[in-house]
Amino acid sequence: MTVNNYIKYLNSMNNANSSNENAIAESQISNPYYEKIRVDRNIGEYIIQKIKQAPNVVILTGHAGDGKTGLLYQILKSLNALNGNSISKFQEVYSQQLNTTIFYVKDMSELNKEEQINVLKHALDIKNHGGSSILISNTGPLIEAFKGLEQAYPTGVSMTEIEMNLLKLMDENNGGIGKVGKYDVLLINMARIDNVIIIPRLLRNLLADDLWIECNNCESKKKCPIYHNYLSVKENYVNVEKFISSYYRWLYETDRRLTIRQILSQISYSLTGNLTCDDIKNKLNGNTLFN
Repeated sequence: MTVNNYIKYLNSMNNANSSNENAIAESQISNPYYEKIRVDRNIGEYIIQKIKQAPNVVILTGHAGDGKTGLLYQILKSLNALNGNSISKFQEVYSQQLNTTIFYVKDMSELNKEEQINVLKHALDIKNHGGSSILISNTGPLIEAFKGLEQAYPTGVSMTEIEMNLLKLMDENNGGIGKVGKYDVLLINMARIDNVIIIPRLLRNLLADDLWIECNNCESKKKCPIYHNYLSVKENYVNVEKFISSYYRWLYETDRRLTIRQILSQISYSLTGNLTCDDIKNKLNGNTLFN
């Protein structure tokens, strides 16, 4: 029987069972299927243009699963500053396109307090040498790192002002340069970004013909509900895409916004039902196609 490893990949992106190694962005990025399904985001192109125009300190914050690591990957790849397909905890890399360096921090939450202060200082200082930086952080560690930096290297700004500056930038999320104490930063709050607009492109990538070649040639395809789902969605793509987008738009407008990770998990599970090729070969028969 033909086995399509792409089915395993789709199943690994949800939490229906313990096989969810690709439900987190770090594992996703190193998987060869990631490049095939990922969607370049408009906010990524905006940040890239801002970095090209002038050195910037970019801070990405938001909820877990909002696509911050994927956005970092998009930016580094576009600027030819990605070493392979892996992203370290933090690293300074050289961009030939910019002819300067970019310092990035994948997740401030993974670092201890001293490391957070040190990488934040480096991220802020690199701008003075013509480089840019990109920091990913949840709200709590970000506020504490800025406060720790002020304690270690005083600039005369109160802790309250620092916290209020950060919260104001997160709330406004206008894409402009803002002040945190005496530092200029470009802060993007991913939790305020509309994820619904990427769904048509994401769905189209998930259904790309080259990912389903093994299924097309499989001897069990006539009894396979996964393959039937794939064909049904392909044949009725316009209606399906409209329904899915409308559903997530409704959630967004009723203050139940889902993250990219949650959306991808739901769509992948809807396609596979968490079944595997072995399940279909060994357990299912033609009568269970619509069960």
